[in-house]
Amino acid sequence: MVSARPSAPRENHVSIYDHVLAHIPEDGPGLLPGGERLPDDPEPDPSGEVTFAPGLMDEILERGTELGNEQAAAASFRLIEDVLRHPSATGPYEELIGDLRGKENLGFLDPLLSRVHHAGFRREEIRDLALGLATRSSDRTPVKVGITLLGLCATIEDRDILLSLGRHEEFTHYVGVALTNAFEDAEPLLWELAKVVESWGRINLVRQLASTRSPEIKGWILREGSQGFPAESELAYIAATAGELAAALSAQEIDDVVYRAAGRILGNLIAARPIRTHKDIDDYADGPEAIRRYLAHAAQKQETLEGFAPLAMIVDYLELRDGEELSVLRWTEHWRSRRPLPNGWSEKERERSATYARWILQRPAWRELIEDGLSSEDGRTFHLAEQAARWLGDDTLPVILDRIRRFPADDTGWSEATTRAQDIGRWSEVLQAAIERLSRHDTRETRMFPHWMLMITQEMERFPGMGWPLLRAALEGPLVIERRFGLRGLRWFLEDGWRWPTDADDVLDVMARSDPDQQTRGWATDILELSQSPGRVTTP
Repeated sequence: MVSARPSAPRENHVSIYDHVLAHIPEDGPGLLPGGERLPDDPEPDPSGEVTFAPGLMDEILERGTELGNEQAAAASFRLIEDVLRHPSATGPYEELIGDLRGKENLGFLDPLLSRVHHAGFRREEIRDLALGLATRSSDRTPVKVGITLLGLCATIEDRDILLSLGRHEEFTHYVGVALTNAFEDAEPLLWELAKVVESWGRINLVRQLASTRSPEIKGWILREGSQGFPAESELAYIAATAGELAAALSAQEIDDVVYRAAGRILGNLIAARPIRTHKDIDDYADGPEAIRRYLAHAAQKQETLEGFAPLAMIVDYLELRDGEELSVLRWTEHWRSRRPLPNGWSEKERERSATYARWILQRPAWRELIEDGLSSEDGRTFHLAEQAARWLGDDTLPVILDRIRRFPADDTGWSEATTRAQDIGRWSEVLQAAIERLSRHDTRETRMFPHWMLMITQEMERFPGMGWPLLRAALEGPLVIERRFGLRGLRWFLEDGWRWPTDADDVLDVMARSDPDQQTRGWATDILELSQSPGRVTTP
């Protein structure tokens, strides 16, 4: 279940503004621990309700129909009129708050802003209402409305209020628009805020700053503006164009920060080719020149594990042949995308640059770095080394299995192990590693399935009938989460043609009658009943 928006505030009624203020660190970006959870967020759902990063929900929700938005805006506007006619009465204001709190679709904001703008209200009275909504409400929609209205009437005294609210990425986009509407020269304020937010808030602000003429802001967009997930993939094209990547690479020497940023940006532009919603390397007019200049700098730079991937991606990109296909989603063979030849390159230029990149990657120092990285305890270092070794043709599954045995909490390791096991023998090795981990019973008791359990059950479909020893150990485990993991995996054995373990019914019967968890008993009963269907094939 996905909750689109909170329906009611918690009992303490702390204003969102006060909550954010209390969680702004003395130095550095982001918020202090606990700051992301707003006063109107519901209590955590023990059943594992899906949650979204702050600001993401407004990115993906439908904005509603034009008629519906106009009707919603008209209703809220009438309540605003009533509040302004009776500024000292509490009833109209509470009615407005109730109306705004109940609105889940924010497509009404633009038509509401237009109505208020053309209504002829005095600037001061709109500002009083906007500040009240933005700073006193414990619900996010009234705060967003207040921020939006401040775009019509904010003064320089309101600057700190807007910048403080913008620190929470649920409101960053609205603050960015309000700053742009309210102040003639908003770029310095947008940049100030962009430097202290890191996710969807930064993405929206960098989009607003994409047309900047400021050399300082351009330099920041190139070096730092697209750094971090999900900004790297979302902003790679803006970083290349607004950040003037090709021009920066034209210098005879570049510092390591620019070099790393260039590799990150080019790599993400290449990776975006199958993603039709993103502009990619072929949309970037200076792409061929930027790649050639990047390779020239790479030839002079010291080898690093972080620098391997961009060079490998450039090789893969330049060595494409017209009509080759790319599996867009690794777990399905139905979604495929044709890859045309790289745009803006002659065949000889591609061959020359690809050969140059391969020559750089043949240096002995890469192998030394990879060997050291594969033995590193640091997860990021290990996985950079593993990816590089795999690109060079090494069989890295043994070192991945060794990794997850030594560091069982490494989720990336489990993802790699399960997806890289392409035959029965390899899958048996992964299952054995899972049995070893399960036997320690060190999984935290929760209704949310841990990542490694999810990866195991998701990949079981590729190997019908395998995994019963692991699932039986889980079904007989002392933890609720282990037993539910076993039930989840056992469902795959109900698929047509799969062999049902002969002793599975006995295990399920015991669970259905005596498991201490009521919901787990119910799930066991359901699977037991399904297993009795005609045509089931059993295996000894």
